[in-house]
Amino acid sequence: MKHERFPIALIVAALLLVPGYGAAQTASPAGGGVTASNARTAAAVAAAVAKADAADAATAPATPATAATGAAAAAPVAPVQPPAPAVDPEAAAALKRSSEFLQSLKTFNVRVESSTDEVLDNGQKVQFGSVADISVIKPDHLRVDVVDDEKQRQFYYDGRTLTLYAKKPNYYASVKAPDTISKMLEFAESKYGLELPLLDLLAPEALAKNVKSGISLGTGRVRGLLCDHYAFRQDDVDWQIWIQKGKTPLPRKIVITTKNEAAAPQHASVLSWNLSPRLSNSAFRFVPPKSAGKIVFRELEDQTGNEK
Repeated sequence: MKHERFPIALIVAALLLVPGYGAAQTASPAGGGVTASNARTAAAVAAAVAKADAADAATAPATPATAATGAAAAAPVAPVQPPAPAVDPEAAAALKRSSEFLQSLKTFNVRVESSTDEVLDNGQKVQFGSVADISVIKPDHLRVDVVDDEKQRQFYYDGRTLTLYAKKPNYYASVKAPDTISKMLEFAESKYGLELPLLDLLAPEALAKNVKSGISLGTGRVRGLLCDHYAFRQDDVDWQIWIQKGKTPLPRKIVITTKNEAAAPQHASVLSWNLSPRLSNSAFRFVPPKSAGKIVFRELEDQTGNEK
């Protein structure tokens, strides 16, 4: 779009008189800042220039050039629009609503069916699958059963002890843990490097950390359920979330794209929820098979390649 050529006095006056611009400037007269007096002076200059232009137009023959100048001068100055927010308020509100709903749940089971891209040394991208069943009784009971293309793992937490059981090799490790799920998750990751599947579901406030932008992509369906579809960007990843419409704003699908790799590998998860599961305390307590071998968790600083 070409810029219209305005007399300099009119440009100055327009900038000074745009709502929210002149009022926001604060400086002392000695510093050359915008003051009420300056604004009035600029307005007076603008009025004088406009009056002079009108007088010239009345006595001189109209030409295409003067007609264009007069039309430009008479055109109203459009107000300066504030920049659009980086995160669409609708997207931010939807994420907050879903997070608060998840926080309000006391007991639930969710089945997470995932596919994860892996980039081979030759650059070829391949995909692997996994299924995780997550059962929760807040604040202090958690069980996760994971089956993927290579292994099976079970995590048990009963408010006192965290146990990891590897079913195929038939070994397990147990350690005393803090007394809430959130504390236990932080403890397991910081001390032993254990990251449980879909950790963000159990600490949903983590989803919104370091978000640079967010947009709404309309509606879509996940396994027949109508959902609102949103996309967010962070420094290293882009991620999408489909949130169920209605009174139960559950996340139904999550797709994460890694941006700092040329192949842009993705991790996608579809979630199936049961908000009224029948869960007993015994389901969260590990009883080792008689033939199972016991091993010891190694702390991060004790592992080869980790610095103390």
